[in-house]
Amino acid sequence: MKLKFRIGLRTVKTGIAVALALSISWYVFDIYSGMGAVAAIVAMQPTIHRSFKIVFNRIFGTVLGLMCGLAIVATLGANPLTIGLAVIVSLVLNSMIGRTDMSTFAAFAIVLMFESPTADYVHYALSRSLLTVVGVLSAVLINYIVFPPHYEDRLLLLVKKTTQQLMEDWRSLVQDDTRLLAVRKQILKHEEMMLMLQEDQKYPLMASGQSEAFIRLKELVDLEDKLLVLLESIA
Repeated sequence: MKLKFRIGLRTVKTGIAVALALSISWYVFDIYSGMGAVAAIVAMQPTIHRSFKIVFNRIFGTVLGLMCGLAIVATLGANPLTIGLAVIVSLVLNSMIGRTDMSTFAAFAIVLMFESPTADYVHYALSRSLLTVVGVLSAVLINYIVFPPHYEDRLLLLVKKTTQQLMEDWRSLVQDDTRLLAVRKQILKHEEMMLMLQEDQKYPLMASGQSEAFIRLKELVDLEDKLLVLLESIA
Protein backbone atom coordinates (compact mmCIF):
# COMPACT_ATOMS: atom_id res chain seq x y z
CA MET A 1 0.00 0.00 0.00
CA LYS A 2 1.38 3.37 -1.03
CA LEU A 3 1.10 6.05 1.62
CA LYS A 4 0.39 9.62 0.55
CA PHE A 5 2.16 12.33 2.56
CA ARG A 6 0.31 15.63 2.45
CA ILE A 7 0.10 18.56 4.83
CA GLY A 8 -2.80 20.91 4.17
CA LEU A 9 -3.05 24.54 5.22
CA ARG A 10 -5.84 23.76 7.65
CA THR A 11 -3.60 21.20 9.38
CA VAL A 12 -0.81 23.74 9.79
CA LYS A 13 -3.20 26.45 11.00
CA THR A 14 -4.69 24.08 13.56
CA GLY A 15 -1.25 23.44 15.04
CA ILE A 16 -0.51 27.18 15.17
CA ALA A 17 -3.87 27.88 16.86
CA VAL A 18 -3.22 25.18 19.48
CA ALA A 19 0.24 26.61 20.19
CA LEU A 20 -1.23 30.12 20.54
CA ALA A 21 -4.01 28.99 22.88
CA LEU A 22 -1.59 27.07 25.12
CA SER A 23 0.88 29.97 25.13
CA ILE A 24 -1.80 32.37 26.33
CA SER A 25 -2.92 29.95 29.04
CA TRP A 26 0.68 29.44 30.23
CA TYR A 27 2.16 32.93 30.01
CA VAL A 28 -0.90 35.12 30.57
CA PHE A 29 -3.10 33.13 32.96
CA ASP A 30 -0.36 30.89 34.40
CA ILE A 31 -2.63 27.85 33.92
CA TYR A 32 -2.22 24.79 31.76
CA SER A 33 -5.55 23.83 30.25
CA GLY A 34 -6.00 21.36 27.45
CA MET A 35 -9.57 22.64 27.10
CA GLY A 36 -8.36 25.71 25.27
CA ALA A 37 -6.34 23.59 22.87
CA VAL A 38 -9.32 21.31 22.23
CA ALA A 39 -11.52 24.36 21.59
CA ALA A 40 -8.97 25.68 19.09
CA ILE A 41 -9.02 22.37 17.22
CA VAL A 42 -12.83 22.33 17.07
CA ALA A 43 -13.03 25.98 15.96
CA MET A 44 -10.61 25.58 13.05
CA GLN A 45 -13.26 25.29 10.36
CA PRO A 46 -12.94 25.37 6.55
CA THR A 47 -14.63 28.80 6.39
CA ILE A 48 -14.37 31.95 8.48
CA HIS A 49 -18.15 31.96 8.88
CA ARG A 50 -18.17 28.54 10.53
CA SER A 51 -15.33 29.55 12.86
CA PHE A 52 -17.25 32.61 14.04
CA LYS A 53 -20.35 30.49 14.50
CA ILE A 54 -18.35 28.28 16.87
CA VAL A 55 -17.41 31.41 18.88
CA PHE A 56 -21.06 32.39 19.30
CA ASN A 57 -22.14 28.88 20.28
CA ARG A 58 -19.21 28.47 22.64
CA ILE A 59 -19.77 31.70 24.58
CA PHE A 60 -23.56 31.64 24.88
CA GLY A 61 -23.70 27.88 25.39
CA THR A 62 -21.18 28.18 28.22
CA VAL A 63 -23.09 31.02 29.89
CA LEU A 64 -26.37 29.11 29.71
CA GLY A 65 -24.77 25.94 31.06
CA LEU A 66 -23.14 27.75 33.98
CA MET A 67 -26.42 29.45 34.91
CA CYS A 68 -28.28 26.12 34.94
CA GLY A 69 -25.55 24.37 36.89
CA LEU A 70 -25.17 27.05 39.53
CA ALA A 71 -28.95 27.43 40.00
CA ILE A 72 -29.52 23.71 40.54
CA VAL A 73 -26.47 23.24 42.79
CA ALA A 74 -27.49 26.23 44.91
CA THR A 75 -30.94 24.69 45.30
CA LEU A 76 -30.30 20.95 45.54
CA GLY A 77 -26.58 20.64 46.27
CA ALA A 78 -23.82 19.01 44.24
CA ASN A 79 -24.03 15.28 43.53
CA PRO A 80 -24.19 13.05 40.43
CA LEU A 81 -27.99 13.27 40.21
CA THR A 82 -28.10 17.07 40.36
CA ILE A 83 -25.32 17.33 37.79
CA GLY A 84 -27.30 15.09 35.45
CA LEU A 85 -30.41 17.15 36.14
CA ALA A 86 -28.55 20.36 35.31
CA VAL A 87 -27.46 18.89 31.99
CA ILE A 88 -31.04 17.88 31.20
CA VAL A 89 -32.35 21.35 32.03
CA SER A 90 -29.71 23.03 29.87
CA LEU A 91 -30.47 20.77 26.91
CA VAL A 92 -34.21 21.42 27.26
CA LEU A 93 -33.65 25.19 27.42
CA ASN A 94 -31.48 25.08 24.29
CA SER A 95 -34.22 23.15 22.52
CA MET A 96 -36.90 25.62 23.68
CA ILE A 97 -35.03 28.64 22.30
CA GLY A 98 -34.22 26.79 19.08
CA ARG A 99 -30.45 26.70 19.63
CA THR A 100 -29.67 22.99 19.82
CA ASP A 101 -26.29 23.79 18.25
CA MET A 102 -25.27 25.23 21.63
CA SER A 103 -26.36 22.15 23.60
CA THR A 104 -22.97 20.46 23.61
CA PHE A 105 -21.19 23.54 24.92
CA ALA A 106 -23.80 24.10 27.63
CA ALA A 107 -23.53 20.51 28.88
CA PHE A 108 -19.75 20.66 28.64
CA ALA A 109 -19.67 23.80 30.82
CA ILE A 110 -21.74 22.10 33.53
CA VAL A 111 -19.55 19.00 33.66
CA LEU A 112 -16.42 21.14 33.65
CA MET A 113 -17.69 23.24 36.54
CA PHE A 114 -17.87 20.22 38.85
CA GLU A 115 -14.36 19.09 37.95
CA SER A 116 -13.07 21.63 40.49
CA PRO A 117 -11.00 20.09 43.30
CA THR A 118 -12.54 22.66 45.67
CA ALA A 119 -16.04 23.88 46.37
CA ASP A 120 -15.33 27.13 44.49
CA TYR A 121 -17.21 25.96 41.41
CA VAL A 122 -17.80 29.42 40.02
CA HIS A 123 -14.15 30.51 39.88
CA TYR A 124 -12.99 27.18 38.51
CA ALA A 125 -15.68 27.05 35.85
CA LEU A 126 -15.17 30.65 34.76
CA SER A 127 -11.39 30.31 34.49
CA ARG A 128 -11.59 27.11 32.42
CA SER A 129 -14.40 28.49 30.30
CA LEU A 130 -12.36 31.64 29.69
CA LEU A 131 -9.44 29.55 28.47
CA THR A 132 -11.82 27.63 26.22
CA VAL A 133 -13.00 30.91 24.70
CA VAL A 134 -9.34 31.90 24.28
CA GLY A 135 -8.81 28.69 22.33
CA VAL A 136 -11.77 29.40 20.05
CA LEU A 137 -10.68 32.99 19.44
CA SER A 138 -7.14 31.80 18.72
CA ALA A 139 -8.46 29.51 16.00
CA VAL A 140 -10.60 32.27 14.48
CA LEU A 141 -7.67 34.71 14.52
CA ILE A 142 -5.28 32.25 12.88
CA ASN A 143 -7.91 31.16 10.35
CA TYR A 144 -8.53 34.79 9.41
CA ILE A 145 -4.92 36.00 9.28
CA VAL A 146 -2.81 33.02 8.22
CA PHE A 147 -3.68 32.00 4.65
CA PRO A 148 -7.43 32.71 4.96
CA PRO A 149 -9.50 30.28 2.90
CA HIS A 150 -10.08 31.70 -0.58
CA TYR A 151 -11.75 29.16 -2.81
CA GLU A 152 -12.32 31.30 -5.90
CA ASP A 153 -9.08 30.67 -7.83
CA ARG A 154 -8.79 27.05 -6.77
CA LEU A 155 -12.40 26.31 -7.64
CA LEU A 156 -12.13 28.07 -11.00
CA LEU A 157 -9.17 25.89 -12.01
CA LEU A 158 -10.95 22.72 -10.92
CA VAL A 159 -14.14 23.62 -12.78
CA LYS A 160 -12.22 24.45 -15.96
CA LYS A 161 -10.36 21.14 -15.76
CA THR A 162 -13.54 19.11 -15.21
CA THR A 163 -15.49 20.94 -17.92
CA GLN A 164 -12.68 20.38 -20.40
CA GLN A 165 -12.64 16.69 -19.50
CA LEU A 166 -16.40 16.42 -20.02
CA MET A 167 -16.30 18.06 -23.43
CA GLU A 168 -13.15 16.43 -24.83
CA ASP A 169 -13.50 12.91 -23.38
CA TRP A 170 -17.26 12.57 -23.58
CA ARG A 171 -17.11 9.53 -25.91
CA SER A 172 -15.01 7.49 -23.51
CA LEU A 173 -16.89 8.77 -20.47
CA VAL A 174 -20.30 7.56 -21.68
CA GLN A 175 -18.84 4.07 -22.08
CA ASP A 176 -17.33 3.90 -18.60
CA ASP A 177 -19.68 4.17 -15.61
CA THR A 178 -16.75 4.18 -13.18
CA ARG A 179 -15.24 7.29 -14.76
CA LEU A 180 -18.62 9.02 -14.82
CA LEU A 181 -19.03 8.30 -11.13
CA ALA A 182 -15.57 9.71 -10.44
CA VAL A 183 -16.48 12.91 -12.27
CA ARG A 184 -19.73 13.10 -10.31
CA LYS A 185 -17.71 12.99 -7.07
CA GLN A 186 -15.50 15.80 -8.36
CA ILE A 187 -18.50 17.97 -9.14
CA LEU A 188 -20.03 17.29 -5.72
CA LYS A 189 -16.80 18.59 -4.17
CA HIS A 190 -17.04 21.67 -6.38
CA GLU A 191 -20.59 22.30 -5.19
CA GLU A 192 -19.46 21.89 -1.57
CA MET A 193 -16.66 24.42 -2.13
CA MET A 194 -19.23 26.75 -3.69
CA LEU A 195 -21.34 26.55 -0.54
CA MET A 196 -18.32 27.33 1.65
CA LEU A 197 -17.45 30.28 -0.56
CA GLN A 198 -21.03 31.49 -0.34
CA GLU A 199 -20.91 31.30 3.46
CA ASP A 200 -17.95 33.67 3.62
CA GLN A 201 -19.51 35.90 0.95
CA LYS A 202 -22.41 36.46 3.33
CA TYR A 203 -20.12 37.23 6.29
CA PRO A 204 -19.19 40.92 6.82
CA LEU A 205 -15.50 40.35 7.61
CA MET A 206 -14.82 38.41 4.44
CA ALA A 207 -16.65 39.81 1.46
CA SER A 208 -18.92 42.47 0.01
CA GLY A 209 -21.85 40.42 -1.19
CA GLN A 210 -22.12 38.21 -4.23
CA SER A 211 -19.80 39.78 -6.81
CA GLU A 212 -19.99 39.25 -10.56
CA ALA A 213 -17.04 36.86 -10.31
CA PHE A 214 -18.92 34.78 -7.74
CA ILE A 215 -22.03 34.68 -9.93
CA ARG A 216 -20.02 33.61 -12.99
CA LEU A 217 -18.29 30.92 -10.95
CA LYS A 218 -21.66 29.59 -9.79
CA GLU A 219 -22.85 29.50 -13.39
CA LEU A 220 -19.77 27.48 -14.38
CA VAL A 221 -20.41 24.96 -11.60
CA ASP A 222 -24.03 24.64 -12.73
CA LEU A 223 -22.85 24.19 -16.32
CA GLU A 224 -20.50 21.31 -15.52
CA ASP A 225 -23.29 19.64 -13.57
CA LYS A 226 -25.64 19.95 -16.57
CA LEU A 227 -22.95 18.55 -18.89
CA LEU A 228 -22.51 15.55 -16.64
CA VAL A 229 -26.27 14.96 -16.46
CA LEU A 230 -26.35 14.98 -20.26
CA LEU A 231 -23.54 12.43 -20.50
CA GLU A 232 -25.21 10.26 -17.86
CA SER A 233 -28.44 10.27 -19.88
CA ILE A 234 -26.51 9.28 -23.02
CA ALA A 235 -24.75 6.50 -21.12
